[in-house]
Amino acid sequence: MATQLIERYRPSNGTDGSCFKADWCERCERQRRWYEDNEEPCQIELATEMYDVDEPEYPKEWHYAADGNPVCSAFVPDGEEIHDRCPKTIDLFPAAEGA
Repeated sequence: MATQLIERYRPSNGTDGSCFKADWCERCERQRRWYEDNEEPCQIELATEMYDVDEPEYPKEWHYAADGNPVCSAFVPDGEEIHDRCPKTIDLFPAAEGA
């Protein structure tokens, strides 16, 4: 079985980038935290501005979906909890009490 490569998405111009960010970034909890709570900005959006799409550091989260439309696979709807891993995964090493 052949492995299908995911084509990373890079906006073709400023308007394309603005539309993508309006659809994804401006409705994402990651960015809301930055804009409203002054927490750390979304590293994905920052990396897309720092690296070329062919560089290994360019975020794999910005890519084309099977339908050909660009998506951000790290999108978290505004107001929902951000999980850095699956919330159903059990902790193998729970935090020590009193630490």
